[in-house]
Amino acid sequence: MDRLFLEDFSAGKTFVVPPPYHVRKEEIVTFARRWDPQPFHVDDAAAAESIYGEVTACSAHIFSIFTKLSSQIQPQSAAIGALGFDDVRIPRPVRAGDVLQLFCECIVARRSKGNPGRGVISSRVYMKNQRDEVVFSGISTFLIQSRDGKGVER
Repeated sequence: MDRLFLEDFSAGKTFVVPPPYHVRKEEIVTFARRWDPQPFHVDDAAAAESIYGEVTACSAHIFSIFTKLSSQIQPQSAAIGALGFDDVRIPRPVRAGDVLQLFCECIVARRSKGNPGRGVISSRVYMKNQRDEVVFSGISTFLIQSRDGKGVER
C-alpha cells in the first residue's frame, strides 16, 4: 500500500507521526518576526517579564508545525484538500528545545453523497511535547479520494 485512500480509514484508527519535531529558538524568533512579532515571541528580555518567562512559539508557528507533521504520515494519504479545522486549542506554550510528536485518531470516515469517488475524513489531532503534555489539539477535516477514484474531477 503506497497511499491511504478513503477505504483505509475508519473511526478509531490512530496514527502516530514519526519523526518528532525539534523546536529551535532561532526558528521561533524568525517565524514570529515575520508573522506575529509580539515581544514575548521575539525578545528575550520582554519574554522573561511575560507569564511565559522565555520566548515561546506563536500560534501560527505551532499550527505550521502541525501541518508539516501531518504531511509526513506514511504512507501518504490520497488527500484532495483540507475542508476545515475545528476546536483548535493551544493549552500550553511551545518552547525552544521542545520535541513535538503528532497523534491523529480518525473519528469520521464517510463517502461523499454527491461524488462517490471521494469522501470526508475527520480526525482528532494533537501534538504532545517530550513531557507528554498536549500543546496543540483540534479536529481536522479533509476531502480524500476513494480507492477506485470514480467521479474524482481532474
